[in-house]
Amino acid sequence: MLRESLRQSLSRIPDLGEEAERAAVPAVILEQKPQPASPRPTWFRRVGFAVLLIALVASIPGLGYAGYRLVSQSTDGKQGDAGAAPADPGFEELVISTPTALLIQNDAKGVPVNLTFLSLAGDKGGSVIFLPLDTTIPKPAFGIDRLRTAFTMTGGNHTASAQQVAYQAASVLNVGIDDVFEVDDRGWSQLVAPVAPFGLFNSDPLNLNGTAMPAGEIQIAADLVGPYLTATRDGEDDLSRFPRQQELLRAWLAAVAGSSRTDAVLGETSTGLGRFIRTLAAGDVTYNTLPGKFTVDTAFGNQARYTPDNAAITDLIAEAVPAPDAAYPGSRTTVRLLNGVAAAPIPTKITRKVVAYKGTVTVVGNGPSFGRDKTTIVYANPVQRTYAQILMTALGGTGTIRLDRQAPDNVDVTVVLGRDLLGDQQATTTSTIPTGGP
Repeated sequence: MLRESLRQSLSRIPDLGEEAERAAVPAVILEQKPQPASPRPTWFRRVGFAVLLIALVASIPGLGYAGYRLVSQSTDGKQGDAGAAPADPGFEELVISTPTALLIQNDAKGVPVNLTFLSLAGDKGGSVIFLPLDTTIPKPAFGIDRLRTAFTMTGGNHTASAQQVAYQAASVLNVGIDDVFEVDDRGWSQLVAPVAPFGLFNSDPLNLNGTAMPAGEIQIAADLVGPYLTATRDGEDDLSRFPRQQELLRAWLAAVAGSSRTDAVLGETSTGLGRFIRTLAAGDVTYNTLPGKFTVDTAFGNQARYTPDNAAITDLIAEAVPAPDAAYPGSRTTVRLLNGVAAAPIPTKITRKVVAYKGTVTVVGNGPSFGRDKTTIVYANPVQRTYAQILMTALGGTGTIRLDRQAPDNVDVTVVLGRDLLGDQQATTTSTIPTGGP
C-alpha cells in the first residue's frame, strides 16, 4: 500500500521513465524482503498483558476525575461568573477608562501655539497638563523630532496634522487621547463669552493687541482670552507662559462653576469640550507642566528642545489618569485586578502602582475565593512573564507567578491580591472600580 501511495504521488509529476521512477522510490521499499515471524509469546505473558490492559482501562475514569479537579479548582486565571453579585466570589466588572482630551490652540494661520492635556476624575474635577510644543517625541523620524514639527511635516493636511500631534502627545504621556479639540482666538472668545468678563490675577504686565494688561487683579474680556494665552514677554519660553495660562483657566472654571446660566459653557453638556469644561469646573483640578527641561541644540540652529523626564511623567500620569488607555497597541499591559481577601474595594495605591509600571486596569472584582494569604499573578502568554515578575516586585507581593494557557485572553495579566498586600479586609458593597483623580 505504501508503494502504491508513492506511485500515485509520482504520477503527479512529469513522467521521467521507469528507471527514473525506480530511482525516486527508496530502495528499502522496492526491495522489501520477507521477515521471519516473531516467536509466539508464552501463555503467561499473554495473560499478564490482558490483566494490565484491563487495569489501565479501569483507571481512566479516576485519572480523568483527578485531572478535572486539578484544572477546575485552579481558577485564578479564569473569567469570573457573569451572574455573581458584588459580594460573591467571582464577581467582576469592566473599568471605564479615564476620559482624556488634547486641547490645541491655533494661531490665525491654523498652526498650533499651545497644547493642553485634559483628563476627568469621574463626574467632578480632573487634571490639566501643559505641554511645551518643543517637547521631543519618543520615536523621532526624518523631519519629525518634536511636537511642533509633528504638525508641520504632514503635507499641509490640517486634519492629519492635528491627528499626528495628538498621537505624538499621547506617546509622550503613554496615555490614549480620546478627543482632540482645536480653538483659535475667535473660538476662545465664543467659549468664554457667557461668563466674560471675569477676574483673574495677572502676574506680569502684558500688551494684548494694543490693550495694556497691568500686573495684579484684572478683568479680562472674551476677545482677549486667546491673545492672553499666547502672549510672550521678551526672553520667555513656554514654561514662563504656563503660570499665566493656569491662572486664566482656573479663573474661567471658577466663573463657570459660579454662574447660574445653563449655557455657561457653549456646546453639549455630555460630549465634546463642553463636557470637559463643565466636569472640570464642578470639582477640584490639579495643574501641572509636563516634567522635563529645556536645552538648546546648537547643531540645528540653536533650536530649543524640551526633553521629557519620563520617570516623573509616569508618576504624574498615575495620579492624573487612574485608568488610562494605551497610547498605541502594546504601550501598556492590560491587568485584571481581583480581591482575593474579601468583597471590598481595591486600594487606589495598588491601581496607581499598576499604572506607574506601564499597565492599565481593565477589569476589577473579587477573586475565585476569599481568605487568600498570598498574591498570585497569572499570565496566558509567555511573553508576559517578565512584566508579571516586575509587577509582583513593584506591588511587594510574596506569592507566586505562573503561566496558565487557559487564562482569559481579554487581558494580559490577572492579579489575585492576598493578605500580603491587602491585610485583613472586611467585606463591603462598594464598587471596586478605581476612581482616582486629584
